[in-house]
Amino acid sequence: MGGMRLLAAAIAAVSMLAVQGAAHADSAPVATQQGLVKGVDQDGVTAWLGIPFAAPPVGALRWRAPQAPAAWTGVKTADQFGPPCLQNGPPTAPGANLPRSEDCLYLNVWAADGPKTPKRPVMLYIHGGGFQFGMTAWHETDGTSLARHGVIVVTTAYRLGKFGFFAHPALVKEAKGGPAANYGLLDMVAALKWVKANIAQFGGDPDNVTIFGESAGGGAVDMMMISPLARGLFHKAIVESGGPVKLRDLETAEADARKTAASWGVASDDPAALRAVPAAAVLAGAGSPPMVDGVVLPQDVIPAFKAGNVAHVPIIFGTNSYEAGAFPAAAKDLDKTYAAAWPRIMQVYDGYGTHDPKLVQGQLATDLVMTWNNRQTALGAAANGLPTYVYSFNYLRPSQVGKTPGASHFDEVYEVFGTEPTSPGKDANDPVIIGAMESRWTNFARTGVPSPDWPRFTPRTQTVEVFTNDGPRAEPGYERARMELDASLPQRPPN
Repeated sequence: MGGMRLLAAAIAAVSMLAVQGAAHADSAPVATQQGLVKGVDQDGVTAWLGIPFAAPPVGALRWRAPQAPAAWTGVKTADQFGPPCLQNGPPTAPGANLPRSEDCLYLNVWAADGPKTPKRPVMLYIHGGGFQFGMTAWHETDGTSLARHGVIVVTTAYRLGKFGFFAHPALVKEAKGGPAANYGLLDMVAALKWVKANIAQFGGDPDNVTIFGESAGGGAVDMMMISPLARGLFHKAIVESGGPVKLRDLETAEADARKTAASWGVASDDPAALRAVPAAAVLAGAGSPPMVDGVVLPQDVIPAFKAGNVAHVPIIFGTNSYEAGAFPAAAKDLDKTYAAAWPRIMQVYDGYGTHDPKLVQGQLATDLVMTWNNRQTALGAAANGLPTYVYSFNYLRPSQVGKTPGASHFDEVYEVFGTEPTSPGKDANDPVIIGAMESRWTNFARTGVPSPDWPRFTPRTQTVEVFTNDGPRAEPGYERARMELDASLPQRPPN
């Protein structure tokens, strides 16, 4: 969330999409509530791609809470990802050439072949992209490798930009006190409801669901923790590089939406007139983020965690050591911005062991945009009794050593999903770090504890699991001095 509009540099570096439909033997049909679906085999893992979890949010259903998908007869072949949601992603991002559509509410399921009992833990992933772009078809989040660890993997789409987050007063009034405005978040709730109703047929346990996401997806996990609409639909959570920032209130969001509608030539409070606006016009211009609306999100992220107004489930929080590698502009001139505090900053920060002021600026930007806010949510969760675990991903791939001081935004995703060895331009093999990440994530999904040697994070100990090139280690008080210094800076990002 914080700095997500600057995410393009990181995502532009991710590689090609999964080959759609590049499967082998057909799987046996699985019965969902809407009808039978037939997946495809991918080297011992069956994938069901492009399953509708809600009706197409088009026409009269644009800017409404997601509705149940239509039933079908016969067997639906689920071998292609659904179309990405309409978006203004960077032109160099993967999938930039794929046709997009308002009809985009589809999810994907991966399960290793074998007996469907006992029920397997379920892991539902929410993609990043600043709530403005992204898709489930990215190769980096293919669920094949993760599913081999005995979990069911689900990835879901959700409406983006102004299609997903739009608070025009006419639409809010039309909802008559029901959920409105945060339509993208409502899509995530709908996907969780689909999992609750259907995942047992794929071998998953609907009573053991972990939600996880990266970047805006990590922020979305924070919001699912807060939303009363998601209560009981998941049982564990993982927030990867989700740095929450202060969200707009509904009044501000309504005023913004009214100005936007006027730019489309809609001056009336007529929902039908809004829904008649061409999709290209809605897509044009700046995007729109989530907001505190009082129904889907009753409270902002950090205050909710500090007050304990969240789902009381085990949770992992973490960030990468050089998040600012994806948004270098955030580091520019920080020595001037914080000139009065700069001598103290140079004492506390080590510039990745170099004491180079330029690298200190990168460390500080990483903390201000991601790490500090992430730790605040972790402290709030731990103080309110949630089993809380925190990590720092510091691992450098062999091809990165000597070229970058730390792990950039998104770098851990390759390791969590085990897709680095098959991502063009990445190192061919990296089994140790992939094994460390995948095993901890799936152990957590299974038991609520990522590893016996990864201690819980508490306000007193603040122990962090640090993933390094020498392997993971648990370090009490890791970066605590930096976090305390960041809290004292007068211009740190709002929370």
